[in-house]
Amino acid sequence: MSLIYPIERPSIPSGEVYHFDTDSGFKYEIRFGKVADDFRCRIVNFNIINEDFEEYSVVNRGEIFKVLKTVIEIIKIYNNQNTHAAKYRFSGEYKENDKHLKTSKRTAVFYNFAKKNLSPEWKISLSDNTIEVFS
Repeated sequence: MSLIYPIERPSIPSGEVYHFDTDSGFKYEIRFGKVADDFRCRIVNFNIINEDFEEYSVVNRGEIFKVLKTVIEIIKIYNNQNTHAAKYRFSGEYKENDKHLKTSKRTAVFYNFAKKNLSPEWKISLSDNTIEVFS
């Protein structure tokens, strides 16, 4: 059993959009966006792009750790293909019941998972609801 999902890479190696499909049929898109005031930083957005999926609905099919491992692998691939990028930023959306928190539950899950699953040469920080990962 693979620890990550098969990854659809962009047609050019330095491309900014990746995809993968989960076992339960969700199609994820991972997109890297440039930050205007920091050319070495990229915003990481990952979303389910199935047409019949309602944005921000709760998805709990027991796949979260495999999804997060796949996202981390995609960040590593992107980092190897884009040597000018060195910092990656992520902010998880708040759910209705955690808007009072400083850090959303989604951001906290990703932060804790990344801390445990990134190799020591990667640094990670959390500030309010934003994670930054440095290579």
